Amino acid sequence: MRDNQYLIVLLEAIWNRYFADVPRVNKVSIRFGKHSYRQLGAIKSKRGDDSESKIVLTRFFMSPEIPEHVLISTIAHEIVHYSHGFNSPLPKLYSDPHRGNIVEKDLTKRGLEKELTLSKQWLKENWSIIVTPRLSQRRRLRRRFLIFSF
Repeated sequence: MRDNQYLIVLLEAIWNRYFADVPRVNKVSIRFGKHSYRQLGAIKSKRGDDSESKIVLTRFFMSPEIPEHVLISTIAHEIVHYSHGFNSPLPKLYSDPHRGNIVEKDLTKRGLEKELTLSKQWLKENWSIIVTPRLSQRRRLRRRFLIFSF
């Protein structure tokens, strides 16, 4: 199983290799969040407080079944948002974080096209097969807990 320390090391490696030109003007942290089927990653900062940007990845990524290139492309995607000024103190370059495939274009320009392509292909072929049974099991457990918690 992967842990938050693994994510910290991976974030550093990705930033140093592909985003060396992007200044870190605040603290950037990374961790696993909740189990999320649809949202694989997000970058957040407290409203009005630019002292820290937090990257949060779905807890499903803790599983070694998920290939590393999926994590790499997701983390890189969030760093692109940071570099474009979304949830970071850097100047905002665009009004919409995804308009015109700006994230994919930036990832390709930085040499991450292979990881992005492999990631999309793997997610399309495997994500629902791996995640859906786990989600339905979690829902059954939650429902059972709610029924017996009175």
